[in-house]
Amino acid sequence: MFSPYAHHFRRSNQHRNVYLLGVERYQTENWLVGVGVFSNSFGQPSAYAYGGYQWSDLFGQPRLYLKLTAGVMYGYVGEHKDKVPFNHNGWSPLVVPAIGYRLNSRHSLQVSALGTAGLLFSYHFRP
Repeated sequence: MFSPYAHHFRRSNQHRNVYLLGVERYQTENWLVGVGVFSNSFGQPSAYAYGGYQWSDLFGQPRLYLKLTAGVMYGYVGEHKDKVPFNHNGWSPLVVPAIGYRLNSRHSLQVSALGTAGLLFSYHFRP
């Protein structure tokens, strides 16, 4: 997966562009594990390791899906340590709901909710 952009609900002069690269592996049709590395909203190197579940055919639409992941994130250290809840030495739990649209069997677009902070827009490729 690749994300070139995150939209912040409350823009700050401290915010930087968010870039994410990640890999997901489906254990079954719906269960998945993944890892993503990214530059967080303050330009700090960060990572997210997670597991999750994907519901396909959302609302009877075969291309629409809902995804929920949960795991641990590292990042947001120093002066930005209070920007995410439950942060301890840069480590914090994270839950990310997302909705996606399959363009075809290999390509999809996804929007992930980043708590009350914003939305992450990403492109996903399935080999």
